[in-house]
Amino acid sequence: EISMQEFERRIERDLLLRKISKLELEDKVRVSEGEIRAHYEQNKAKFTLPESLRLLRIVVKVTPGREVEAKKKIDELYTKLKVGADFGEIAYKFSEDEYRVMSGDYGTVHRGQLPPELEGIVFAARPRELRSPVKLDDGWQIIRVENKQSERRLRYEEVRAKIKTALHQQREKQRRIDFITELKSVA
Repeated sequence: EISMQEFERRIERDLLLRKISKLELEDKVRVSEGEIRAHYEQNKAKFTLPESLRLLRIVVKVTPGREVEAKKKIDELYTKLKVGADFGEIAYKFSEDEYRVMSGDYGTVHRGQLPPELEGIVFAARPRELRSPVKLDDGWQIIRVENKQSERRLRYEEVRAKIKTALHQQREKQRRIDFITELKSVA
């Protein structure tokens, strides 16, 4: 719905704006290896992964007046697991929380994400250990920790690309603001 002249004018304008952007923003923003390394050294605490583990859990909710039934059910499930039943299958069939559809797999959990009483239990467990039923706020639970990762600092090589990208974006944003300010002052 535009003329050929208008179409060409818009294309020419777009190409010119891209060229100006490249010359005034992209080409003037550089991040050196030394700056990346310095950022890493100054912010080492930000590059620390907290202690984590993979948590599997079966929950049997306790409703008022049915405490005995809930305890009996969790004990039966624990007995099945102790004799070799598949944890995921038991969780899928009998767990009463939203992670039942995931076969009780909560995925990787970092220290500080769980309620304190649950966190104390799961982080004290050994990998592949089946914990006997414990009663917490959301009901009776059977917990198994699949694996653990202790807290660790990411190496420079692991985060170098992310730091470079973040510094580049930060500087490009600042350069864009400065460039617009320059244009306004000249206009």
